[in-house]
Amino acid sequence: MSKPAAVFSQSSIEVDGFPILYGEAGQGDALVCLQDGGLRLSKAHELMAQRRHLIAFETPGVGRPLTRATSLTDLVHKMHAAVSSIGIDRFSIMANSYAAELALRMAIAQPKQVQAVVLLAPAAIRTERLAPRISSEMGAAMHPAAASDDEFEVSLANLETPVLALIGTDNHVTSSAAVQVYRDKLRNFHLVMVYGTGDAIDAERPEAVAALVDDFLTRGESFIVRNKSDIIYP
Repeated sequence: MSKPAAVFSQSSIEVDGFPILYGEAGQGDALVCLQDGGLRLSKAHELMAQRRHLIAFETPGVGRPLTRATSLTDLVHKMHAAVSSIGIDRFSIMANSYAAELALRMAIAQPKQVQAVVLLAPAAIRTERLAPRISSEMGAAMHPAAASDDEFEVSLANLETPVLALIGTDNHVTSSAAVQVYRDKLRNFHLVMVYGTGDAIDAERPEAVAALVDDFLTRGESFIVRNKSDIIYP
């Protein structure tokens, strides 16, 4: 018998006078979801909330104006404060598209708190030397300045936190060059290509995404995929 669908409660918290909307469901190990373009709770979230305590945040500055969040450093602080205010000390992060860099920066800032990172169709990491230029308004909103690029590059290379990237075989957002950047710079990187999906991988194949994320977060270092290889998930 299948488990009943998770029921999400929606609320908001205020960090430094900045309101952050979030949805929450489930019990167990915490999985923080960072989304661009507003708060969207999908079937994939419901499936994952059957096994974990899932908190999905509408990430300020990703897909809408930064307003008081004037830099990625400030945004990292705000999101860690938001998670802490809910009473969560240790957690994994799942991030979509342009929220990928924010997730990695959160792991860098608090490596003892962030246990693992999952990136769904991640956009290129935008630094002057690491990745191609991002021209979209959403990308520009996420990256108001590149003054800390050098420090970020070094921190990225030293990050021990396991990172899984799920990319659809029909994806048009994540280029092969971007994937190579992740492979080259992250020492504990795993890649899975999910068959028959494009940019909205969790909406198109929610069961596949939920199964892969659960396997990765459960197995940790024994996860089957390793840094320099990848598999296609049926």
